[in-house]
Amino acid sequence: MQQPYFARLRRTAVAAICGLAAAMCGATAVAGDRYTYTTITPPVGASSVTALGVNEHSTVFGTYTDANGNSPGFLLNHEVFTTISPPQATYGTFVVAVNIFRTVAGNYFDTNFNQFGFVLQGKTYTTINPPTAVNGSHINAMNNFGAIGGYAFDANFNLHGFVYFWGRYIAVEPPGSVLSQVTGISDDGTVVGNYNKADGISHGFVLKNGTYTTIDAPAPAVSTQIVGIDDEGTIAGTWADTLNVVHGFVLGGKTFTTIQPTGATSTIVGAIGLDGTVVGGYTDAGSVEHGFVYDDGVVTTIDPPGAVGFTFVLGVNLSGMIVGNYDDANTNSQAFIGIPKK
Repeated sequence: MQQPYFARLRRTAVAAICGLAAAMCGATAVAGDRYTYTTITPPVGASSVTALGVNEHSTVFGTYTDANGNSPGFLLNHEVFTTISPPQATYGTFVVAVNIFRTVAGNYFDTNFNQFGFVLQGKTYTTINPPTAVNGSHINAMNNFGAIGGYAFDANFNLHGFVYFWGRYIAVEPPGSVLSQVTGISDDGTVVGNYNKADGISHGFVLKNGTYTTIDAPAPAVSTQIVGIDDEGTIAGTWADTLNVVHGFVLGGKTFTTIQPTGATSTIVGAIGLDGTVVGGYTDAGSVEHGFVYDDGVVTTIDPPGAVGFTFVLGVNLSGMIVGNYDDANTNSQAFIGIPKK
C-alpha cells in the first residue's frame, strides 16, 4: 500500500456503497487566473523547497534541501521560515500537518534509514512509535485536537494503521485486513483510511463510534483509496477502473461524485480542506500534468506562471489559499502559494 499522493488502488462496490447515487460525468475545468501566485523562495543556500500543505493560520509546511544536502522540514508563516528537525533525524524530515493550536506532525529518517513519525508541541519533540511498529512508523494526518493517524511497519514492513491521542495508541485494522493505514481524522474523531485483504485488493474505510464501514467506488472501479475527510464527513480520494485509469472522487452522504476534468486522462486527489474543497492534479491527453481545485462541482485548473509539464496541489485552507509544487523550464521543482483574487 502506497502513500495517498502516489497510490493506485482497486475494487468494485460493496454494501457500504450500495444505493449511492453516482455522478460520473466529467467536471468542467476553468482557467486558474482566479489566483495570485507566489513561488516560495528557499532559505539562503537551500536548493529546493517542497510544499506539502497549509493550515488555517496560513502556515505552509513541508521539506527543503539545505546547503549541505540535508532535508529538514519547515514552517513558513508571514515570510518567517522555521526549520523543523527532530534530534534523531539524520536523513530527512518532512512536516505533514500543523493544526490550529500549532502542534506540528511529520516524519523523519534516522541513522538506519528507518522512518518514524513525530509530534512537536512547543519545543518538545515526541517520536510516534506504536506497539505494532518493528521497523518504524509514518504519520499521514492530524486533526485540530491533536489526534494523529498513520501506519506502523511490522517485521516484514507491512503496514498497520493506528491512531495516537493523548499518549494512547489505538490499532486501526478493519476486519479481514492484512495491510491498513489511516489517512484522515475529522475533528469529531471519525477516522478514514485504506486497507488490503489477502487477495491484494484495496478498499477505503470509515471508522466511526467503533464501527468500520468499507468504502468502494461504484463499478467500473476496481480499486478505491481515501485521501481524507472534512469536518462535515465528506470523503475524498481516488479510484481506478478496469483499464487502470485513475479518477478522483468525493463522497458526501450517499452521493458519490467522480472528479475528472474535461480532457483529463487521469486524476489524483491530493487533499480535502475542512470545507470540502478538493485539490490535486490531472494529466491531459498531451501528458501534461496540471493542478486542480474542485469546489461546488467546478474544477479550476492550476498552472502557476513558469510551470512546465507538471503541477500538483497538495493543500487548501478555509480562506481558499492553496499550496503545491511545479516543475519549471529547467525541470527544477518549485513550491508555490496561490491566493484567491478578490
